[in-house]
Amino acid sequence: MKPEEIENNVIHLSPGNLEEEEYHLEVREQNIYITGGSCAGVFYGIQSLRALIPVTAYQATNEPILIQQTKVLDGPRF
Repeated sequence: MKPEEIENNVIHLSPGNLEEEEYHLEVREQNIYITGGSCAGVFYGIQSLRALIPVTAYQATNEPILIQQTKVLDGPRF
């Protein structure tokens, strides 16, 4: 997909050429990308994203949720 065809404010989940439980999480200005070596890797990436969401996001407000831009590259050590 070409960059100009990608919508903004979207979480992209995709398989990648990674080890089975490894994942890459990238929070950019307009989109979030999670690539995993398997479904388990994508799941772990989602869990890391959840940890980045501020507690105030779970309160009943109409405020936007802001997550700082970051990159996380993680996988099992053994």
